[in-house]
Amino acid sequence: MLALLTTLCAAWLPGLKLAFGPNASYYAFGYVGDEYVYAQRIQPLIAGTTATNPVNGICDSGVISPYYLEDLLRVVLTYSGIDVIALFWIWRGVFPVLLACGMVLLAGSCLKR
Repeated sequence: MLALLTTLCAAWLPGLKLAFGPNASYYAFGYVGDEYVYAQRIQPLIAGTTATNPVNGICDSGVISPYYLEDLLRVVLTYSGIDVIALFWIWRGVFPVLLACGMVLLAGSCLKR
């Protein structure tokens, strides 16, 4: 149990430092540079565009985007009205808990007596 709590604290400490540390800001949500690039990629689309070509709207209706997670998150953001930064903060808080619960369930099913 101590290892689980330690892991959760280790996952939350960088986010807490970004939110409440020196030069903290709600908008400083990423401690890896890729997170800001990813945040730009999951912005809700302009009407009539596709995920693979979101700027000029030229698209082939037969092309299926290979960016499945981005497309799913874009739909969630579009219909829920949540901004991308709030989604990142929610993800940073909830994902470690879900991962820890999954590991506990997996360990419980693998280590049954």
